[in-house]
Amino acid sequence: MGDSSANIQVSLVGGFSGPVPPETLLVQKDVDYIHAAQVIRDRAEQGKSAGIWVRQKAHYRWLQSYVESVDLDVHFEEKTPRLILADAWNVSVPDWLKDEQVLSQKLLELKLPAQHPEDFASALLAMMLGDPFNKEQLFLKDIPDLITLAFPDKQVLFEKYPVLHQCFKNKCSRFKEVSTGAWMEEVFAIL
Repeated sequence: MGDSSANIQVSLVGGFSGPVPPETLLVQKDVDYIHAAQVIRDRAEQGKSAGIWVRQKAHYRWLQSYVESVDLDVHFEEKTPRLILADAWNVSVPDWLKDEQVLSQKLLELKLPAQHPEDFASALLAMMLGDPFNKEQLFLKDIPDLITLAFPDKQVLFEKYPVLHQCFKNKCSRFKEVSTGAWMEEVFAIL
């Protein structure tokens, strides 16, 4: 009965309490498991996709057993806050970013613009600090934007989102690697 045309994904998200993607069924209680099993069966028969997030390991295992018993094609995976962030933002997340940082700094509550870099650091920096961080190289015309980093509103962002420090440090290192002007050394010494 397995139908490979349906894209049904069940994700164990544990205690993650952030926003749930639209049209994703959240399984938190036993009654939700029953509804999830029905959705899986119905969507598989219709060849439609479905996303299901499961909080408890027991419900996750029950769904796995159910799917095996009725021979349906369903993808199961355990998602960490880092993986949820990577999916939500459509970015590659660096190894140094920890689940606790994603949760404690509420990164999943941030909304990136539709057009953003695929790199986590560049996406976060561009959103919070401006356009120069959306680029791979700095130019003289970017200096006024860089000066604003000393303004109190930007300093508050660094305090609220400590991961911004690591992103900034990494991005400046990449800027240094590709810089061509002598002025760049002086700018980076200040930054």
